[in-house]
Amino acid sequence: SFLTYIAILAVDFHIFPRKFAKTEEYGYGLMDLGAASFVICGGFVSRFARTNTPASSNSSSSSTIMLLIKQMKKTLPLIIMG
Repeated sequence: SFLTYIAILAVDFHIFPRKFAKTEEYGYGLMDLGAASFVICGGFVSRFARTNTPASSNSSSSSTIMLLIKQMKKTLPLIIMG
């Protein structure tokens, strides 16, 4: 993981090969795919994610709507930042 940190920081300098940098044509590159898969895999193995149980199937629709609103409030800053 230390080499990952180095590569993320090194991409901003001219000595780093441009073929490993974020692509200018499409807006994403191999480094983005690696970072996203790292986050997703971390979510799969997280103790917090495994111990939380989903809402029960007999819950009312109002609690489902409230849960949806709560989650939208949490993700709003990310949506605004793009």
